[in-house]
Amino acid sequence: MAAPNSPGPGSPIGLPTAALADAEVHRADQPIPVTAWVPFTGGRYVQLNAFAGEWTSTAVHLRWRDMAGRHDVWVWANAVHRQRRPGIVGLPATERPGLLAAGRQSPSQDRFTDG
Repeated sequence: MAAPNSPGPGSPIGLPTAALADAEVHRADQPIPVTAWVPFTGGRYVQLNAFAGEWTSTAVHLRWRDMAGRHDVWVWANAVHRQRRPGIVGLPATERPGLLAAGRQSPSQDRFTDG
């Protein structure tokens, strides 16, 4: 059984470099706490807490640490939401009851790329 702050066996899968080609990259002054759906090997998707430091109009660069080590991947922006109440980074979001439902009015309201 995986530790509670680890998504379990497998590695996260980031976007191919071609998905980021010719994109204007924006950088945050400080890492931004986010919740994101991240694909892992074996066809699994894990919703977890991470930090975003860079983004384009379509993708976000995530970083987090868990029991398996440090992770650093780009994922599609629509899979990433800013956290209103930051959770424990690296901990699957499902381990933080109430975090995802807190005060959300519409799914697009807290998407990462919103102004």
